Amino acid sequence: MGYFLRKYLMKGGLLLGGVSCTVYTPMQPHAPLIRAKGQGEIMGQVQLSLRPELAAAYSPMPHLLVLGGVSARPRMPRPAGGEGTDFKFEIDNFRTLQYEVGLGGYWPLAPDWTLQLIGGAGDARVRRHVAEPAIILGGFSADFEARYRKAFGQLGFNYQRSREAIGFGYRMTNVVFRQLDMQKTCGDYAFYELPLPNQVRHELYGFFRQSIGNPSRQSHWQVQGAGALSMVPRSESILNNGIYVAYTQKNSLLVSLGLTYLFR
Repeated sequence: MGYFLRKYLMKGGLLLGGVSCTVYTPMQPHAPLIRAKGQGEIMGQVQLSLRPELAAAYSPMPHLLVLGGVSARPRMPRPAGGEGTDFKFEIDNFRTLQYEVGLGGYWPLAPDWTLQLIGGAGDARVRRHVAEPAIILGGFSADFEARYRKAFGQLGFNYQRSREAIGFGYRMTNVVFRQLDMQKTCGDYAFYELPLPNQVRHELYGFFRQSIGNPSRQSHWQVQGAGALSMVPRSESILNNGIYVAYTQKNSLLVSLGLTYLFR
């Protein structure tokens, strides 16, 4: 009886956890401000988790887009408490290396609006520490390691005028795990090779850009603030595949700040 009570408390905590740490670590969807042949951009941005991303896009011919991006984060120090001169740092256990490439098209709808359709694929390796409060199973702490590939389709709209630009859209991503392991870091320190569930994620994104200097120049800089919400529908497969697999199916919120160079 006690086992089943703890089991369903754990499941309830996972399923009710909305936007939180998840093993799946998406990249910010890239929606370049390109409206003609020969235009391109290079963008660097940093997520709130201090995870940098680099993305580029170019139009080699009218209405055609070629895109690519990479994100890499090594283990980094973080504050670990202490007082005065005893203040300490520890090395966190979040690291990732991933990339994605894409091909798509764009169509100016009006003097200021552009429609984009993009399809692409990518690959990622993630290692992440997950911890839950003591009210769930007396506390839970584990390191997850995952490798997965993804394929996505993206629909977006961009609006640019004078010095400002905004963009928003939707991306559907199919995630296929090739590895999913978990090592508990408290309790019995057990190691698990978890089932490999595939999942379809729904991702909404938006961004705002502000030009630096004269935006009428052929090439110029812009600062960007962006955000994205990645969601996955809940299903019975979460429960059937085990409570720990649910950590791959949590929602994920991205917030980033970046700098973009547009060349014409």
